[in-house]
Amino acid sequence: ISNLLYTCICTVDIATSFAMFPTAISLFNERAPMWLSNRVICCLTGVVFDNTGRLSVALVAVLSAVRTISLCCPFRYVSHVLVKGIVAVYVNISIVVSLLPFAFSDTAYPYREEDALCYWYPSDMKFVKNHTTPLFFGIQIFIVGFPSLFHGVI
Repeated sequence: ISNLLYTCICTVDIATSFAMFPTAISLFNERAPMWLSNRVICCLTGVVFDNTGRLSVALVAVLSAVRTISLCCPFRYVSHVLVKGIVAVYVNISIVVSLLPFAFSDTAYPYREEDALCYWYPSDMKFVKNHTTPLFFGIQIFIVGFPSLFHGVI
């Protein structure tokens, strides 16, 4: 299972690099939007960058849990199905959370010139901001901590 997780981590890192390519072009042109002026490219890079950062951390956490179990209990079987299930559930939750801006915001993943990135803040929401910002960040914290919940189960 470790080889599969390493492959997934490398694939996610490559996807992160490709998602940053339009940003690099923008930075080389004095933060002019360039490719990111296209709404589809901006949203796509925003969603990919949003997901790959979290997914990379989560995959490393799952790999660390699997390695720890293998070192502490060398004869204990690590369920491949459970590990793949944890990663699949995490990916699905992460994608749903990154698609929330399309439902609750007028402008999902707008171009931010100060960072030369397309990303979304909870403050961009069109309804009550005071209640949704803690909820949004709470979901983000849950997503990052989700794989660690299964540390003793794997």
